[in-house]
Amino acid sequence: MISVLSKRMVSCWLDHDVITKEQVRAYTYGCELLVSDMISNAIVLFAALLMDKVMGMIIFMAVFTSIRVVCGGHHASSYRNCILTFTSSTIILFIVTDWIVAREMYAFLFLLLVIADIILLVFAPVDHPNRPLAEEEKIKFRKKTIIRVVIINAIMLLTCTIFPFLADEMVYALMAICDTAIFLIIGLGEKYLQSIKKAI
Repeated sequence: MISVLSKRMVSCWLDHDVITKEQVRAYTYGCELLVSDMISNAIVLFAALLMDKVMGMIIFMAVFTSIRVVCGGHHASSYRNCILTFTSSTIILFIVTDWIVAREMYAFLFLLLVIADIILLVFAPVDHPNRPLAEEEKIKFRKKTIIRVVIINAIMLLTCTIFPFLADEMVYALMAICDTAIFLIIGLGEKYLQSIKKAI
């Protein structure tokens, strides 16, 4: 469905001379990503609306996206699997987060943040076999990951200090960092398994 819709959009642009034939492949891929992201975002925002957590979800998605695009990690084998993986993991994470916050397990949350930060700062970026990164790109994305992680941690700290009533909202930013680290670790595991298969 996503592929068909994207091809129709690009075909329309081509017919109206918005793009050239040489650009069709790149624009089709870009449209597929855009449509996939729109579907995923619509699902999680609808779930957040049902859970009365729209602001938390917006914070989560903003933090998750800003780090994920530069640190890499696991990528699903299809758009359908990508949507299912992202939406299900995000909804489950929100339920778990609410459970942790309700029990005021803030020391545990801080420990999770420290572990996630270390994982991101040490291992990012993790490229994908379909899009391997050159050494220069790895250095560039590593710098961007470090800068974004540090800035987001600083924003969370300042917000909790100056506006303590927003502390619970910042938990969703914290969990977004943890979720990004989880996807990165899975990506590392996949790369390791692929290297073993090649060696065999």
